[in-house]
Amino acid sequence: MSVVLQSDHLNIDEMEIIDAVREWATVNSVVLGKPISEIAKKVVEHIRLPLLSPDELKEVDEECQRDRLIAVDHISYAWRCHALKKSSPDNRLTWPRKGTKARDHHKNFR
Repeated sequence: MSVVLQSDHLNIDEMEIIDAVREWATVNSVVLGKPISEIAKKVVEHIRLPLLSPDELKEVDEECQRDRLIAVDHISYAWRCHALKKSSPDNRLTWPRKGTKARDHHKNFR
């Protein structure tokens, strides 16, 4: 799944990706008897959280406080991008995918 999430050509929005990863990690967590954060660690680092709107990011942040799907440092990077209204141009986490829904703040990236 990590390899797939690195693609700029995915025709899916980040919110849908987060839902799919959460479902995948939850099932595997139960099957393998490991924490969801451990199962998803290598996968969630490819979720492009800065592409979410502030409201969406807040929702994801609140969900992750409950299930620990995404590490705090990954979420804080997304908030930092929003606060500073910029990102590092070579950081793929701010590059829209083919299926990324357009959001106003995207003009600050890339």
